[in-house]
Amino acid sequence: MRTIKATLLQYHERALVVFFVTAFALLVLAVVTTQATTIGTNITVTGNASSTAATSTAYLYVGPDGTEHAAFNFTGGDLFVADMLNVAGLSVLERASATSATTTAYLYLGPDGSENAAFNFTGGDLFVADMLN
Repeated sequence: MRTIKATLLQYHERALVVFFVTAFALLVLAVVTTQATTIGTNITVTGNASSTAATSTAYLYVGPDGTEHAAFNFTGGDLFVADMLNVAGLSVLERASATSATTTAYLYLGPDGSENAAFNFTGGDLFVADMLN
């Protein structure tokens, strides 16, 4: 028959094993669920991707490779969007350059001004404030 001391020692050893296995499992779980927030130099996504924020100190290129404007120098937060850009909301541009602009409603260029009475904001109306060269 075993002594009380031997029985307690056996339970003590088992308790230590359970403790260390549990501690190790929790450590592994913490490492697995804590993902890095810094990603290397390149990310390639096939399919869909979403984000709550994207920042860049160099440039952000969206879509397939395309021909960049000469002013696009891949620094300072440049943004290249291939094919189509859809903005639902306000876009503020310090400067803009385009080879064409189309609209089915109206196009308003420059600061707010006094429109001609015939300007009804439909049918492709064009308003140019200040000066037209």
